[in-house]
Order: sequence, then structure tokens, then C-alpha cells
Amino acid sequence: MLALVALALAASPLDGAAFRDVKGPLVLDLGTVKATLRASVSLRVQDLARFGPHGEGLGYIDWRWPEGANTDGLTLTFDRPVSAVSLEAGDWGSDDDGPLELTAWDCAHQLVASVKKSWDVTREWPFETLSVAGHGICQVRYRSGGPFAGSTFITRLRAE
Repeated sequence: MLALVALALAASPLDGAAFRDVKGPLVLDLGTVKATLRASVSLRVQDLARFGPHGEGLGYIDWRWPEGANTDGLTLTFDRPVSAVSLEAGDWGSDDDGPLELTAWDCAHQLVASVKKSWDVTREWPFETLSVAGHGICQVRYRSGGPFAGSTFITRLRAE
């Protein structure tokens, strides 16, 4: 059964703010497994309802603020091997962010699975679901493309 992360950092994760920048890795408790988010540039936790129309919950983005790019992506590692990982990803138009990509590796750093989906300039909420499955997933990397690579959010992380 998939464990849905509540995407909560604390009882009031943003204390009324629209976002919070996170220094260092961020650990999310997914119920039966913990996921550690490691930014390659700059991790931000964003209130999606305050960022874009119809957005809800918290989103995570690893991007060079206020302008820039992140072609390396956001890495998630798990405290034990899992067999499936999914998340929702996207943003609110204005540029082509495709492809959205989720890639998984096992504990020996061997490729397990990868999925890519388009996200063009016309795409809005709801976000796209990306899922990978395979034996012994220990790490996944999420990336988005386009002229502002990495400028998309992830939310609703699930792992089993």
C-alpha cells in the first residue's frame, strides 16, 4: 500500500508565510519509510495555494532564485529500499518545462526505472503524476527541463 506523505514539516510548517527556504537536507516521514530530499541548488517549501490558482498543499522546488536554472534536479533517498515511488510535478504555465523526469536507482547505484512526461507552456494545475517501480529502489532524482530547468514543484510524494 502506498504511504501518502502529509508534506508537513511541523504543525504549522510555514507559520503563515508563502514559502520557506531550507538549508541542508530535509527528511519527510512517509509512514513506513523516510525520504531525504537533497537539493543540488536551493530547496524551497512553498504553499502552493498562495503560488498558483487551484494549488493546494505544500510543494518542493530546487531552483536558483530569483532567476536561474537547475539541470541536476532534486534527489530523494530512502532509509530502506522501496518498490515504487510516485509524485506529482508541474507549475503554472509561462514557459515550457518539459520533460518532467523521474529516475530511480537501487542501492548499488544501478538504474531501476525512469519515466518522462511533457509539460509545455500551456500546462497548469493539476500537476502530472510521475511513477517508477522496481526492486530495491534506494534513490530517485526528479528533474524538469526547458529554458528554466528545475523551475517546477513536486508534491504528493508516495513510496511503498
